[in-house]
Amino acid sequence: MKKNIFLLVLSVGLILSGLANSGYSADDPILKSDPIFGDIPVPERLDASKIPVKIHAQFNSGGTSRTLVLGVYYKGSLMGSSWSKYGNGTAVTTTPVSKDLRLSSDYVLRVSDGGSPSSGIASYTVKITPPPGYTAWIGAPGASPTMGQLYSASNTLSSPDDLNIRITKHRWESSTAPLGTATSFDEKSIHWAVSMGTQSNGKTAGWLAIGEEQFSDLTYEADDLRFPDSTPEVTIIKIGGKLRQILAPQGLADIIDTSPTDDTFTINFYSWQDVGYISGGLFPLVSGAKKLYQYVFTKPSSNQLQISKKAYTVDTASFEEWKTRLEKNGSGDWTLYDWTSSFSGSSLYSERVVVSDYSSSYSDGKWHYSYDTTTKRYTGEVSHRVE
Repeated sequence: MKKNIFLLVLSVGLILSGLANSGYSADDPILKSDPIFGDIPVPERLDASKIPVKIHAQFNSGGTSRTLVLGVYYKGSLMGSSWSKYGNGTAVTTTPVSKDLRLSSDYVLRVSDGGSPSSGIASYTVKITPPPGYTAWIGAPGASPTMGQLYSASNTLSSPDDLNIRITKHRWESSTAPLGTATSFDEKSIHWAVSMGTQSNGKTAGWLAIGEEQFSDLTYEADDLRFPDSTPEVTIIKIGGKLRQILAPQGLADIIDTSPTDDTFTINFYSWQDVGYISGGLFPLVSGAKKLYQYVFTKPSSNQLQISKKAYTVDTASFEEWKTRLEKNGSGDWTLYDWTSSFSGSSLYSERVVVSDYSSSYSDGKWHYSYDTTTKRYTGEVSHRVE
């Protein structure tokens, strides 16, 4: 009996020692609620890797030289050191600084005027840029963070502004899907991704993605495409710092942007069997290579992005085609036209999915989804064609 009690005490001691050494403390939450999924618990410490996030700001100095100071705080303590920018102008920009932030944890970004007296800065905007596959959340002083990369305020900063920030994973970031499988757009941001398939261990080979909160000139260029750090099984080729090809175990993504100013670019997908050995800095296609999928990105009008997908039939030149479009009007309302292969008269899409539409479900034999009126999110196979 005494031996058993001794072993129990020893085991508990070892566990507590391990938790202490791993960075746990008594006031650290073990589980947090993810802002995307709501009440689904996220084991924060089980994925304690920190994500490098770039933070910078732009400010109007108010007609005289001023100093804007930025600092990131966790549980009241400054992380590392603060940084600042001194200048006079309407758009003085700080240097982007990278901070390693833990997923789903709450941080404070303090914005202050470093001058004396501290009452000269007319306005400022901060931007948080997470890596591909992650979402930034930011909130005004005293408010919970909401999804977005930007926060602006007209404020003399006589006292500091404490902005609440958080970083989360995209829903698809760690998911697996066959090569060339695409997601839908997010309902109120320009987030979209296409899968590079899987690795030999069954894990994802990565997602080629677009991740912007608002439309810009960059939206319509291949420069806007992002891809996470490669694994030994994935080869990334960049030309001039821009993504050009990605070779994964299941196949090749070939990115074509012949003119960065024509508001269109293309991604072609090929089977690994149609790809030769690297030559001249690129992976060549073997004779007779045929596309598996093609995605063409275009700009129908201002603040609109359309993607046309062609899925080619093996060993023939025939294909099936679907399109999706995301747009934002002058009132700030977003409209999503989800993937569809049907056309009706002069209307571009027969199935129009509007964010404010409370229809409970939709199915046409190829696509099906349901809409949750509480969370206002689509669930089900919204992003995958049902074969």
